[in-house]
Amino acid sequence: IYDIAQDHEGSLWFACWLGGLSGIVPGVADVSDDPVQETMALGAEGQLWWGCGSSIAWVDDDGAQRRDFGSLITDILPDSKGRLWVCTHDTGVYVCPDRSALLGSTPERVLPALWDNTRRSLSILEGGDGEIWIATTHGLVRYDESDFVVFTSQDGLANDHVSMS
Repeated sequence: IYDIAQDHEGSLWFACWLGGLSGIVPGVADVSDDPVQETMALGAEGQLWWGCGSSIAWVDDDGAQRRDFGSLITDILPDSKGRLWVCTHDTGVYVCPDRSALLGSTPERVLPALWDNTRRSLSILEGGDGEIWIATTHGLVRYDESDFVVFTSQDGLANDHVSMS
């Protein structure tokens, strides 16, 4: 099991390697038999997102949906502003401006020059002031939509390879 989430109704969801997305929900055995990689996220509105190889997947009123990002999904963050952030293994970080219209919008690649320098995005979270923190193989990135700062071992980190849980 790579990730666990609890929804607003108290149901537990498990992202399982080679076992797909499974939930402990009365009457539901599983949602997907896709091999969920390492990530799953639950938005404030109760929407569950999960990584399936190079795609993110979710279920909405139209059934199961997918969006491909061309690289292994390493983390997903539904932020407090209604956006969906997607970390990938090889192509960096993307932000979808309106996560409720993910299929109808084009995700924006954030800080492309940063990711072209062989950094791999591993984890992402939103800070208390709305700044986005991205753990990478070459330090920790703080992004506040107008600027970014990269923290490395030269700034006091124990190691440049950073991951967050």
